[in-house]
Amino acid sequence: MSRDEIEKQFVGCVLQDPKTTIDCAIKRGVKSHEFLLHPFAREAYKIALELSSEYADVDHLAIYTEAQKRQEFQNMPAFSIWLAEAVDNSPVAASIDYYADLIVELAAKEALGRESDCVRQSLEKGISPTKVARIAAERFKKIAEEYRAVEPAPSAAEVIDYAIITLMEKKKNGAPVVKFGVPSLDNLVQLEHRTMTTIAARPGIGKTSLLGQLALNSAMAGVPTLFISLEMPVDRIVHRCLANLSGLTIKQMREMTPEQLETFNSSKRKFSQLPLFFQERGKFTAHDFEVLVGKMRDEENIGLVILDYVQLMLPGKKCDTREQEVATVSAACRYMAAEHDIPVVIASQLNRAVEKSGTEPRLSDLRESGSLENDSDIVIFLHKNGAYDVVKETQVIVAKNRSGSVGKTSVWHRQATFSFIDKEKPALDSQTSYAAEYY
Repeated sequence: MSRDEIEKQFVGCVLQDPKTTIDCAIKRGVKSHEFLLHPFAREAYKIALELSSEYADVDHLAIYTEAQKRQEFQNMPAFSIWLAEAVDNSPVAASIDYYADLIVELAAKEALGRESDCVRQSLEKGISPTKVARIAAERFKKIAEEYRAVEPAPSAAEVIDYAIITLMEKKKNGAPVVKFGVPSLDNLVQLEHRTMTTIAARPGIGKTSLLGQLALNSAMAGVPTLFISLEMPVDRIVHRCLANLSGLTIKQMREMTPEQLETFNSSKRKFSQLPLFFQERGKFTAHDFEVLVGKMRDEENIGLVILDYVQLMLPGKKCDTREQEVATVSAACRYMAAEHDIPVVIASQLNRAVEKSGTEPRLSDLRESGSLENDSDIVIFLHKNGAYDVVKETQVIVAKNRSGSVGKTSVWHRQATFSFIDKEKPALDSQTSYAAEYY
């Protein structure tokens, strides 16, 4: 069937039952007359949309009369015959979904073809491939959004089964769960799909250590995890992960006894088999973040994204204030969680006033942005009183929790092995001698 015939059948379906078919066509993605190419089809659908928006009658005669007023065509009899044939030869009005989908697919294919030509021409002109790729990605994303059908809002009867499944999915045999590995904290918060969690603290309190422990526990539970580090080199993060797994300090790893070497090698083998992926970047934009997460979701089916830390990501576009920059980055993190149905966990700095005073942080203390508070489903603060000891009692404060309760718990932070444990366990491992200089 030719493009002209498809558009003719589409208009015929619209004219048979305009009250129903116009809404269906818009929901399927044919939002304007610009999706059509044939001049008669474009004008007929344009007038039909306008009349429908004004709650006027839409039929063969009304469209012909309106086109005649506008003097759109010199050969009006030909337009009248075309309209009559469209109504007489089209299938039932219920076929509108089928023809609307065809039109959207054809329009999207043409748009992709135009953009592909632009990519080829840009490369032939000698423009940087990375710049061409970045611009093309933005344009292809716009095409995907523009030609996407508007799905109808489901009823309560339609969503109840899925809601029960997601509510109970953690009870499925072998279903992987994202946990910190600290029972008192895991009892307070659950890192569910489509959620954004912010972990904030003053420098040196243990944000990266907690993120590393989360990455290890998630990967060991079978959840492919992506760790994006914008501050610390990947090798140092791996050092911390090995210290957490083995119970050995970095200093001990450099001068191991035979027993420690055996423990270390066992931890190294265990670590190398984990579905854990690292990305170390100096300059990293919100767009880079979206591209990377999408790629890793498609290729490795990642189930958790960790970002350390959010203030170092660049917005990738001009913003008037620093707050707008962080808000853009926060929105990208929130979008990725929803788009890919995964939890996204990000580290954040606190305002300098809190860093200086040492007081217990509040939601308003998230640095340079109120958007982090609004976008986050869960906000966790780490807080210590006094000097930063090798092992220090740490307050874990759940200040926001959309899916549960807020609250506090006290844990031990073993800084020498970059690990967090419940206070019920001994603060120091009796088999490990912790030195103040642990790195």
